[in-house]
Amino acid sequence: EIIINQNLTDEKLQKIVVETREIITNLYLTCENEFIEGAVGCSNNEWGRKAVNQLNRVIPQIKTDPDFQRALDKWMGSNRPRTD
Repeated sequence: EIIINQNLTDEKLQKIVVETREIITNLYLTCENEFIEGAVGCSNNEWGRKAVNQLNRVIPQIKTDPDFQRALDKWMGSNRPRTD
C-alpha cells in the first residue's frame, strides 16, 4: 500500500474531482465567445490574397458539411458551442 497523503480519503478525492470538473467546464463555457475558429497566414502578395480569398469562399461550405460537423461533435462533444 502506498500512501501519498494520509488525509486524502476517497471521499475527499471524489470531491476534488467534481470541483475540478466544474472548474474546467465553467472555463470552457465562459470562454466560448473568445475562441478563434481558425487562422491562416499567407504572404502579403497576390498569391497570398488569392489563397485567403479562396479559403474565405469555401469556409461556409465546409462549416455546413455533415462530415465536418460529425468530426467536431466527436472532438468537442455534441453539446459544443455552435457557430452556424
